[in-house]
Amino acid sequence: MKRTVFYLMMLALSVIAFGLIACSDDEPEEPVRPPYMYAEQTLYEIDATAQTITVILNTNIAELDVFIPDKWSWIKLQKIHDSSEDIKTCIFQIAANSEGELREGSAAIVPKNVSGVAAPTITVRQSAAK
Repeated sequence: MKRTVFYLMMLALSVIAFGLIACSDDEPEEPVRPPYMYAEQTLYEIDATAQTITVILNTNIAELDVFIPDKWSWIKLQKIHDSSEDIKTCIFQIAANSEGELREGSAAIVPKNVSGVAAPTITVRQSAAK
């Protein structure tokens, strides 16, 4: 009799434990994606007039920095805007080229506080004034 009661209790505990495991209400967690960033376009060939360039970045990195060397003062970052969850838009102001030569400059877009992610370099090639 004791043995039967013991087996029934073990069976009941097994059924309860299996029921708790099988009926879990936990949602499966989304896998964590590693940080990434890439620009849809990296070369902009424009005429000599003053212009605005919009660079679209696909990234899951929250904060970005833009580095433009002083020698390319004709390229200015206007703003970085979050377009959607994984898309950021960088808007650059390009001054008119009044020189008689084509000019080329670039800006590096780098993630803040994230390592191991390649920083896209945006290159602007602007025609000479006519």
